[in-house]
Amino acid sequence: MKILEKRELELLASSIERFSRDARFFDMKYPILRRDYLEEYVAVYNQTIVGHDRKLLNLIEKIENPWETFIRYVSKKDKIFILVAT
Repeated sequence: MKILEKRELELLASSIERFSRDARFFDMKYPILRRDYLEEYVAVYNQTIVGHDRKLLNLIEKIENPWETFIRYVSKKDKIFILVAT
């Protein structure tokens, strides 16, 4: 197992914190997202909607940093899908 250096740990912590803020942003805006992007995947980066599409692969191709972006499906039902790229 690799031990991360201090700078790597700081970058990882920063990414996790941003991802958490983006998840909270998505949850706060969910009623609006449900109105505007129903049955689409929505991508959030730095608390900004950076893309949306009905097909996940299309969305991933459109956005700049898919591996660092919070992506979730906006459903008619109250099911939750959280996609995390590693």
